[in-house]
Formats: sequence, structure tokens, C-alpha cells
Amino acid sequence: MNHGNLETTFTTTTNPAPAPRLLDDEGLGEPIAPAPEAEAERPAVVRDEFDPTLSFRDAKERAIGLWERWYVAELLRHTRGNLSEAARVAHSDRSHLRKLVRKHLR
Repeated sequence: MNHGNLETTFTTTTNPAPAPRLLDDEGLGEPIAPAPEAEAERPAVVRDEFDPTLSFRDAKERAIGLWERWYVAELLRHTRGNLSEAARVAHSDRSHLRKLVRKHLR
């Protein structure tokens, strides 16, 4: 058991899409995530070094932040940047998803 590295693999099976754009009310947008890789199935690896100076709470918040960033980026890649559709897919409020986008992808 290796406690030095935390490695969690998330796999997506979405088709490649253009770089997601956050669409505003006028349908205009700006790029918010890097272009997807060419392959249809992309593993997303979240790696984090063990830091003994962090409390459990701080380490957990950091891990959740990494996962949220990955999830939001993949969700928007899946919906080609359509925030309303992404909110429907995630069963989430659009305003909450917009906050996550601003927090993690800007």
C-alpha cells in the first residue's frame, strides 16, 4: 500500500467534442476548458501527493476540488459547453453549475 501518492482514475466514454464554451443568455461564450483529446475514451487521473501538514478536512477539500474541476470540465465537454443542458444532465441548478465553472475553470 503506497501512502505517498493518491491516484484515482475516472474514465469518460463521451465522444470528442470541440472546446466547451460557457454560453450566456445571448448564446455567446468564451472557451473555458482545453480541447478534448482525440480518443473517444479518456482517463482522467487525479493525482495528489500526501501532505502530512494538512488536516483531514483540508486534504478532503483539496481532493473534492480536484474532482469537481474534472467533473465540470467533462460535463461541459459532453454537452459541448451548453450550461443549461449540462445542468439537466447533472440534475443540478444552472446557477450552481455556473458557480462551479467560475470556481474551477476560469
